[in-house]
Amino acid sequence: MTRDITTIADLKAYLEGLFEGRPGDRYPRIQHAYRIDDVIMQVAGCLVMCADNNSIKVSQRAKDGLMRDINMLRFAANGRSFFMCYHWVTGGQKSHIQIRQDNRDGKVLARIDNDSSNQEIMTVFQLLARLDGSALDAKLMALGKVVARVSGDKSEAQTAEALAAFKTELEAAK
Repeated sequence: MTRDITTIADLKAYLEGLFEGRPGDRYPRIQHAYRIDDVIMQVAGCLVMCADNNSIKVSQRAKDGLMRDINMLRFAANGRSFFMCYHWVTGGQKSHIQIRQDNRDGKVLARIDNDSSNQEIMTVFQLLARLDGSALDAKLMALGKVVARVSGDKSEAQTAEALAAFKTELEAAK
C-alpha cells in the first residue's frame, strides 16, 4: 500500500512521523537513524523541488489494525520512476538514504548520509529532474562515483574537486 504526498500537509505529517513518532511508536524513527538525521530536511526539500507533480508516494504497512507510513518512497522526476529508502546497515555506522532506479530492486544511484554536503545532495536531485533517457543513465553512473559516498570516503577537497569535474562534464553533455 502507498499513500500519496500531494500537499504540504501530507509531507508535514510524514516528517512529523519521522521526528516525533507515529501513534504507538516507542520512540521517533529518526532516533535510530542518526547517520541521516542532519540531512532529512535537505533531502525532503530537494525531493519536493525535483519530483513530478503528484508523484510522491510513501509506502505503508498495516500494524495493529492501522496503516503506518514506513521509510520508503516512490517518486517520478522528469517522467522516470525512482525509489528512495532508509537503508539500515547492521550497527548503523554506514546506514544511509538510498535512491534507486525504478523500484526497490533497481540499481542504487545515490547514497546520502550526514557526510553528504548540501551541494552533493542538491546535485543528485538536480540531475534526476533535468536529464532523461540514456543521458541520465550515463550521468548517474558518473554521479555514483562523485556523490554517492558513504562515511567520508573522500576529503572535502577531493569531493569539491570531483564535483567540479562532474559539473564540467555535465555542461559539456548538454
